Amino acid sequence: MTLEMEASIVYRQMAIAIKVLNLPGIAQWFRAQSEEEIVHCEKFIKHMTDRDAHPTFLATSAVKIKVAAALEARVQPAE
Repeated sequence: MTLEMEASIVYRQMAIAIKVLNLPGIAQWFRAQSEEEIVHCEKFIKHMTDRDAHPTFLATSAVKIKVAAALEARVQPAE
């Protein structure tokens, strides 16, 4: 569940970085991926709470997004 939220944040950051490069179509794709990860997370939460579990989010580490061009997009751990 935490991994889905972390993936959502990474995709959203990529969308922002790509939008700055004035590539709205690619940015929209990254936003859609971000939203899909949230849907996955919600499914995990529902599955667990339907079974009387109490899911919690774990801490995540910050990521640094570097994008000079769409083809060079990459994710690096924060320093």
